[in-house]
Amino acid sequence: MAFIRKHPFFVLYCVIVVFLFPGVYYKSGYRFFGELFIHLISFVCIYFLLQKIIPSVSVPANFSFGTKLKSLVLYLPDAALVLVVGFVVFHFIHLGFVPLVESAQSDNVVDIALIRQNVTTHSSGWVNYLRSFIMRAILPFFVVYSCIVQDKKRFIAWTIIAVIYSLNLMQKSYIVMAFVPLAMYFFLNRKYVKSFAVMMIPVIGVYFLMILTRPSKVTAQDEKIELTTSETLNKSSKSLISRLMVVPGKTVGDWFLLIPDEYPFLNGCGYRFAKIFGCEHIEYSKIFYPHLYPQYAEKGLRGTVNVASFMYEYSNFGKVGLILASLIISLLFITIQKMFDHEFLWLAVFNFFPALLLSSTSFTTLLFSGGWGLTILLFFIFRNKLISTSN
Repeated sequence: MAFIRKHPFFVLYCVIVVFLFPGVYYKSGYRFFGELFIHLISFVCIYFLLQKIIPSVSVPANFSFGTKLKSLVLYLPDAALVLVVGFVVFHFIHLGFVPLVESAQSDNVVDIALIRQNVTTHSSGWVNYLRSFIMRAILPFFVVYSCIVQDKKRFIAWTIIAVIYSLNLMQKSYIVMAFVPLAMYFFLNRKYVKSFAVMMIPVIGVYFLMILTRPSKVTAQDEKIELTTSETLNKSSKSLISRLMVVPGKTVGDWFLLIPDEYPFLNGCGYRFAKIFGCEHIEYSKIFYPHLYPQYAEKGLRGTVNVASFMYEYSNFGKVGLILASLIISLLFITIQKMFDHEFLWLAVFNFFPALLLSSTSFTTLLFSGGWGLTILLFFIFRNKLISTSN
């Protein structure tokens, strides 16, 4: 247990990579196990090497940006609530429809998928960025903050807006990430009943979305297939288990099969700063979608094939990229662990879920547009208040 508390991200990431093996085997057999072992072994070696090399410095135990910004700590939570509510209302007006209402009126899977896609495509770029910051950072943080520091009314308000907005965005991960930090807080404080109660919110929300997006009536070649409620729940449960246990590894296998046999290594062109390498940015995550899901692409659906973070380095530099990814992820983990060196509780609460998403998202996306960096900033603004109240 002491080892886990000292190296939580190391343990978590090793588990993530190990869990990718079954999915990769499902897709391509043992063919790419060597590449996975290269990444896992290099990660273990580089992580502990950096632990010895990097100076043992950490953020002071009483450090907080909020120390000099007391008025910000006092008024920002309520201001954030008002602004978030206003943005959600604006977003629905901007879209011209309420996604859940539109989806409830359809019994066709493809039509519902198009509605979900339109939430992004019908929104301006800046709206999509703000939506991401709100769902991935602001809502999860203030759900925790309002529960611990403020009062019941504010907590209920944050909970309601988190549920309504996340369900209307029709992405299952959003309602999960909104409540996992609070559930983690209660769990680590051994308040297991409260932790279970909080986790029931995203569990119910996920099943609701799965039933909505896989309705009991689905059109299939001019005939209607009727499913009972229990059959729909059973199918949804199997789909969820597959999504968690198989799909991340299967997607890694898909990328390994395509690169470099059908698509070349990008040699740096896969990054947003590709101009440094003298080329335009190429997004394999979008290019691969019609290749891997032609049945949906033919119906007008556009999407991305998100994959484990290390595969973005592999797509650029091959096996060398797998080692480079180990270096980058090790540096990221060690840096964040040193920032939270005095507070294991808060390290887990605000960083567990983003670190877990490295199984299906690049670290750059998580840190910036994915809201991980903003979450860390919010913690250090409200750190003293959170720590003193929770104690």
